[in-house]
Amino acid sequence: MSQQRAAIYALVEPSQDADTFGLDRQVYEAQQYCREYGYIVNEQHIYQEVLTKTASGKRPQVTLLLEAAKRGEFEIVVVFALDRLGRNHEQIALLLVTLESYGVHVKSKTEPNGDSGVDAALTQMAQLRTALLEQAETIKRGRIASRIRAGRRSAKEEKGQ
Repeated sequence: MSQQRAAIYALVEPSQDADTFGLDRQVYEAQQYCREYGYIVNEQHIYQEVLTKTASGKRPQVTLLLEAAKRGEFEIVVVFALDRLGRNHEQIALLLVTLESYGVHVKSKTEPNGDSGVDAALTQMAQLRTALLEQAETIKRGRIASRIRAGRRSAKEEKGQ
């Protein structure tokens, strides 16, 4: 089996992380993790992002990461910790699902068992998505049935007049 190609993503919010979880430390730790597991990291696939309040949600490094993932340039994304993927659970979940859809798995240096949290989160998100789609379909069928009944009543009333 050939070695897997990996990308590294590091994120800081200057007000919170500057000293303890800076970009350099995150990248270093992720590189160590990649060496430990035999992943190949091309320097062009090290993405470092500094979030600012003025960025208004724009994350150019995430955009580049996703474009490269979509092109199949790597199979793994290594992060220092899962919370480094975004500011909130919604951002993190969206990024995880998008990467998974491209066949790219996320590994965390600091989460228990490497990436078990990612796998569990993805499984839960997939189950939630399935449940939501099923519920939406049930609601849609109910509305269609209601419209059909209303149409039949209207047609009977028109015949009776």
